[in-house]
Amino acid sequence: MSTFGDRRSRVAVVIPCHNEAATIAAVVEAFRRALPDAVIVVGDNACDDSTAEAARAAGAEVVREPRKGKGFMVGRLFAEVDADCYVMVDGDATYDASAAPQMVGLVLGDGADMVCGVRIDEGDAPGGDEYRRGHRLGNRAFSGAFSRLFGMPMTDVFSGYRAMSRGFVKSFLAVPRGFEVEIELNAHCFVIAGGYREVESPYSARPEDSASKLRTYRDGAHIGRALLRLFREHRPLAAFSLIALPCLIVAVALGLYAIVPYLETGLVRRFPSLIASLAFAQAAVLLATVGLILSRVAVNRRELRRSAFLRATTPRIGGPAGD
Repeated sequence: MSTFGDRRSRVAVVIPCHNEAATIAAVVEAFRRALPDAVIVVGDNACDDSTAEAARAAGAEVVREPRKGKGFMVGRLFAEVDADCYVMVDGDATYDASAAPQMVGLVLGDGADMVCGVRIDEGDAPGGDEYRRGHRLGNRAFSGAFSRLFGMPMTDVFSGYRAMSRGFVKSFLAVPRGFEVEIELNAHCFVIAGGYREVESPYSARPEDSASKLRTYRDGAHIGRALLRLFREHRPLAAFSLIALPCLIVAVALGLYAIVPYLETGLVRRFPSLIASLAFAQAAVLLATVGLILSRVAVNRRELRRSAFLRATTPRIGGPAGD
């Protein structure tokens, strides 16, 4: 049952915000025009400005989360809002609301579980630095890394503009603290084998009186560590095999260095190399064994998450939404 009414909403727009008083009213109004029947809920994430007041004045509901961090706010919104389709968007007025109906249609009509609004750069606006070259290059690098590590092609892994099914949202258990939330959502789609689609959406620079919270290098380092952690957690056999492979190569090289002279002379003259070879070989076997064990654990975890996803999924055939 929705916190914001007696029946589950068909579509809910959730907008996590930290100090977005300058832009939130425009965002609420834009999505009200694009999705006139949707419930719009703004997340007040430890704001110390008038974001909540501006959101209410624009006609949105407000949910407060005192713990600072986008991940905490997204987790609270997902818990308190009940809908068949969730549109999540940042409150900085950089995303185009006109893409929302197509994204919602892919979730409610085509059975997609996550639709990502891929940012299309329309050129460097004068004075705009929201999607500057360093961010674009970093996004391409992380998108390529995620696609290769998880085998799930994604063009824009950091997009804050997404439409998601109820089953997807209600089975999402992770609560990352910061900008890693997008990476966690991507990994969740991989874990539940969810249907993934992309929709191109124009991306604009922030208004001059609105400041970005993204710290390129610091947040990039956090996201990089989160990506590697998720790869280790969800694909442990591949992760530990990548670590074991160099050990195995070194073991073979040292072994040949010690054995070849023995085959030629019948004497073992390179005992240290032989001992080191055995040590590296043992390390490779140990790492591979750990990967195999954790792989079984990851499969069990995936099955549990997939089961939670299926239980929370709203049937599209056999009854009206909200039953």
